[in-house]
Amino acid sequence: MFFKEKGDSLHFELDPTIPPVKLPVCKIPLPLTGSLKEELVGLDILAPVDTPTDSISAMVIVKKSNGKIRLCINPKPLNKALKRNH
Repeated sequence: MFFKEKGDSLHFELDPTIPPVKLPVCKIPLPLTGSLKEELVGLDILAPVDTPTDSISAMVIVKKSNGKIRLCINPKPLNKALKRNH
């Protein structure tokens, strides 16, 4: 799994003995879709995925009191599968 960070990429190792989890997709409220697209483009931290993935984390959008949005995922299944670097 790779995450883009200012032109660099990070690599996280997953434990192959733990089966991948595909969480269901949460629906995004229609009024927040424009804000979501602006936020994702402005952050420039996501990289497009061209191949199928074994694991899927669900994303939820929460509107903050200042009008911006907060992106949240449920990392619980992913945290179980990550190998810790000691």
